[in-house]
Amino acid sequence: MPNLLFKSYLIFISILALLLLPSCEDWDLERTELMQALCESVNCNNGNCNVETGKCDCNENWTGEFCDTPIDSNNPCLGIDCGPNGSCVNGVCECNGTWTGTYCDSLTTFLKVHGIENKDELGYAAIELPNGNFAMIGEQDGKAYFLKVNFKGELLLQKEFESLSGFEPFSPIDRNGYDNTPGNVDPFGRYDIILDNNALKILGYQYSNGKENIVLVSADQDGNFINSDVKIIEMEGNQRPMSFCQTNTGGFAIAGYTQNNYNNDFLLMETNSVGEVIWSKTYGDSYSDILWSVKELDFGTLAVCGEKGKSTGGSFYFALIDKPTQSIIREAISENGADARAFSMDLSSNNEFILFGYSGSFANEQYQWEKYEIGEGFTLNSTTGSNSSQRDIGSSMVIGSNGDIVGCGFSGIGNLFDINLVIEPFDAAPIKKEFAFEKEAYNSAWQVIECSDGGYLIVGTTASLKQGELYNNKQDSNIILIKTDSQGNY
Repeated sequence: MPNLLFKSYLIFISILALLLLPSCEDWDLERTELMQALCESVNCNNGNCNVETGKCDCNENWTGEFCDTPIDSNNPCLGIDCGPNGSCVNGVCECNGTWTGTYCDSLTTFLKVHGIENKDELGYAAIELPNGNFAMIGEQDGKAYFLKVNFKGELLLQKEFESLSGFEPFSPIDRNGYDNTPGNVDPFGRYDIILDNNALKILGYQYSNGKENIVLVSADQDGNFINSDVKIIEMEGNQRPMSFCQTNTGGFAIAGYTQNNYNNDFLLMETNSVGEVIWSKTYGDSYSDILWSVKELDFGTLAVCGEKGKSTGGSFYFALIDKPTQSIIREAISENGADARAFSMDLSSNNEFILFGYSGSFANEQYQWEKYEIGEGFTLNSTTGSNSSQRDIGSSMVIGSNGDIVGCGFSGIGNLFDINLVIEPFDAAPIKKEFAFEKEAYNSAWQVIECSDGGYLIVGTTASLKQGELYNNKQDSNIILIKTDSQGNY
């Protein structure tokens, strides 16, 4: 600040001197006297004030306007600014965490494909670990599968889940029919994963003795079961979980459906921290009703979304459930005349729930967004669709820390799909990123999460890529992980 004031003083004196000079003949004398007077007031530290220029001429190995910055000719980091996301070492910026670039000014992004030769892998859910690595669950050749990668998407470990308390290992049912092998788990019952006190909490279900039961297990961050914290929830009938969340009391809320004479009813339950059921609720009618997502509000109310069955398919469904009484506080069913499913939801900072899924007749689906205000009104605020000529199926969404609404899904014709990321910015036009892999095959995205650096991670399945390379065997599939920046670029 003193230097700034001094500069202003110099400018003022110079202008005043120009105005007061009596003639051009006296300019050189007046100017010299003025510069000398100015230099007497300048502190050049490690240099001298030049009376011709009024500026500091620095001594050797010093620089800066007032010669107060040392020059280290042997310092390779001189002049290299790595910003707040890194530090210079031997002339090169070493970036912190997930930052990259010459000057650590770009987020680390990647597209990675993981799998084993001649095996089928499918990816369903992922979570970012405290150290910046990612843990993911899915399936491999009908067995539940665990994958761990670093912040660059590089493989750290992969494994099948171990046997569970005398049952066979987790395993999914076949998409086209039931596999009655004891111990099977359905990942389309949406294997889900959250972080609970630095342990992984994993939700699935197991088929045993002709019955399907919900399984809630804990594992360490390398996918090893914590045997003392394994819970098989047995209830009447068959239950399939789709999603769960941790409650404000340390337990868990689980949403899904129960099978009843080839129809499905909504299933919602709350457990304590070790998976013991506190209460459960089933409700619905003669059509197929499924809850796909559950979240707890700050005041203890549960919000759920899913699909409400009808004769022509389904409708977007959203409801608020009072935990103490398990009663429905309010519910909304979006009747748009088409088959619709709300697969995912999130709560915005202005107390609005955004639902994401798809609507439309088979082979003509569109992305569907719906917004519900949480308050006394509880009304549908807006509805949008993609209105494209291809199939657009939305599967997962999250509201970013910047307010953007981000959804992932897959688009294509018939059963040939490519993965998409759709961003609805808070104050700009929508962004749609298509990850096309050239080879026509089945590619799908099942979950998107926001990362700690503001980017997004998509987890899904690809039959077009193998270990990062294009290949022709469309029968095999691998897990695909796409890490983007905040604008969906990788």
